[in-house]
Amino acid sequence: AAREAREAVARDEDGESWSEHVLRSLETMDEDKVNIDAMAALVSHLDTTRPEGAILVFMPGTREISALVAALGGEGGES
Repeated sequence: AAREAREAVARDEDGESWSEHVLRSLETMDEDKVNIDAMAALVSHLDTTRPEGAILVFMPGTREISALVAALGGEGGES
């Protein structure tokens, strides 16, 4: 099943292929669990590489929200 999923997403709408690390990540991803470390890394990356502004993150529940806030080293609100 993972191989079929990989082949299905190997190319985007424009026919461009995905990098190997993206394909490996998709193969190992658990769709039933939020990867808090990956979300925190993404938010941190956006915070340091993009112009100042807000980052809106949708999470499925308060447990995941609290875990992401803790991973980012904050207690909520603006940073």
